[in-house]
Amino acid sequence: MATVKLEYPIKDRNGNDIDVLVIPNRIKFKTMRVIDRVEGNLDRAAAVIASLCGIPEASVDELSPADVENLMEKIDPLLDALLDTTGKGAETGSSPSE
Repeated sequence: MATVKLEYPIKDRNGNDIDVLVIPNRIKFKTMRVIDRVEGNLDRAAAVIASLCGIPEASVDELSPADVENLMEKIDPLLDALLDTTGKGAETGSSPSE
């Protein structure tokens, strides 16, 4: 598990400060479904952060851009590993040379 200390703490549903978010070592199927269902890069990032960190998307909306960047630095390798295991990591979008 990775922890990310927030530069700008946010509030949970009960008004308590959250100053650290924990990211698991692996992505579960529920997060894969979120990735599949949500369109738009920012909305997808918010949904993935909420799913992995176990916080409501409304709380994710309160994160600073710097904190989102720090979280995504920890989450991106998990997403890359997921794409590699599903075979989508090999897709480059370019066609083979003729």
